[in-house]
Amino acid sequence: MLRRTILSTFVLLFPTTLPSSTAPAPDAGGATPTLVVRVQPIDRLLDDVRYLAKKFGHIEDPKELEAKMLEMLGLDNLAATGIDTKKPIGAYVFIAADVTESTAVGMLPVADEKTLLAMVGKYEVKADKIEDNFYSLAIPDMPLPMFVRFANGYAYVTALHKEALAIEKLLPPARIFAGNETATLAATLMADQIPDAARKMALDWIAENIKEAAEHEDNDVAKSQIAVYQKWTEMFAQDSKESTLKVNFERASGELAFAFNVTPKQGTKLATEVAAIKPGQSLFTKLVGAAGAINLAVNSHVDAEITKVAVKLFQDANDDLFSMFNIEIEDEKTKEEVRKLFRALVPSLETGSLDGAVTMRGPGAKHYTGLMGLKLKDGKKIEEQIRKLVDVLPKEQRDRFKLDKEKVAGFAVHSFNQGDDNEYFKKIFGDETVFFAIRDDAIVVGVGENSAKAVGETLAALSPLPAPAVQFDVTAGKLKPFFDTFDENTYTIVRQVLGTDDRLRLYHVTLEGGAAFKATVSVSLQVFAGLFGLAGLGG
Repeated sequence: MLRRTILSTFVLLFPTTLPSSTAPAPDAGGATPTLVVRVQPIDRLLDDVRYLAKKFGHIEDPKELEAKMLEMLGLDNLAATGIDTKKPIGAYVFIAADVTESTAVGMLPVADEKTLLAMVGKYEVKADKIEDNFYSLAIPDMPLPMFVRFANGYAYVTALHKEALAIEKLLPPARIFAGNETATLAATLMADQIPDAARKMALDWIAENIKEAAEHEDNDVAKSQIAVYQKWTEMFAQDSKESTLKVNFERASGELAFAFNVTPKQGTKLATEVAAIKPGQSLFTKLVGAAGAINLAVNSHVDAEITKVAVKLFQDANDDLFSMFNIEIEDEKTKEEVRKLFRALVPSLETGSLDGAVTMRGPGAKHYTGLMGLKLKDGKKIEEQIRKLVDVLPKEQRDRFKLDKEKVAGFAVHSFNQGDDNEYFKKIFGDETVFFAIRDDAIVVGVGENSAKAVGETLAALSPLPAPAVQFDVTAGKLKPFFDTFDENTYTIVRQVLGTDDRLRLYHVTLEGGAAFKATVSVSLQVFAGLFGLAGLGG
């Protein structure tokens, strides 16, 4: 039953939902599909699986995994499938004006037609011959009529519309697999091939769901985020010419990489938006360096819709903003100075950019040092407003601040004692005192060992340098004292998941604009493999 379910699911989904590869090269008079798919040959996929199993060390003999997979399918070896394991797998889709008339065709490479038919017969799939090399398939528990035609070294499979497998309509492998594609999976969507009626249906569906989501939100920021999602999805549907998605396992880094490219139609709103995206630069690339046990940096453009809402929120500085930051103040004079501080942040928000970073360095002699940086505009005006706010605070709160406590690297470093008496915080950082310093374009905040010195020196060293949109990495070898603070056994688990004492890039995003939009996302597979092994699933 399990094997039959696996096959039924595969046959149902394969010709209808897979993504695609490089754009197909048009042949004389040949129609261009809306979506094209390419997946690497089974031999390549299995080779990657074996490499992963060996690299992450959770399976002593990687071939055992292959044997288990074949056992699940009730097969002794891959040759018994009749599939050609050295050729790529593909699919293509033609979207019609009447979506119900759209056709999707899966392409499975075949080494031996009779062997393949015999193999699917083991799953109670009945193949009835329509003509030479053309069959209807009756699959248990599947109501859709399925068809397969053998041609060009492939089994072309489709559902519902058997006319999609007419000899004259079959796309040859050269149309699907043109180019030297190296990605594990690649997809190309030719959006300009989508009929207007189908495009309108998609846009209407998006608008309906957006409206429903917005009706359940009473927060202006959340509503602006929904509006941004709607704007970009509608621009993508209307103005994109070609989009590609590639997924690849990069052996050198042990990362799973996703690359997404969108080429807009010239002269469209999407083209204007994409052209405006500039290469990422951050003030804080040196803050998140090798000294960090944990590093997180974000450097991104903020959409104008969200910027507008945020600016109004801080400009108004009403009780909603106080609630958002959980600030409770009875004294009206103090409250007005807080409002002025919120308003002093408006020029920073109006830039429409987010540039910040957090790091936990160490451990040092006894404790860690935590640093956070955030890009500002008119930072000195913000600093001046902080001074005015401190002046009107009640004495008990005012005494927690030590303005101009130190001078480091030419900057006044201020301090504030939190007074929370948090046991874990003290064990990790040694002291609850927060240090901060501001220059006109940035603020740096620090806690922990030698943090006053670190704040001033970091602020002095800030300079704009090329940077990814998101960077998140950890160094496991530096995390033991941190996790031992909570539980002496926790680090053993963390170390097993991370698999190394060295610096590990967990998540990395880059964004580029210009003639086309390019986004790359890299995710470390080590964490997934570590969790896999921790769950006892690897052996």
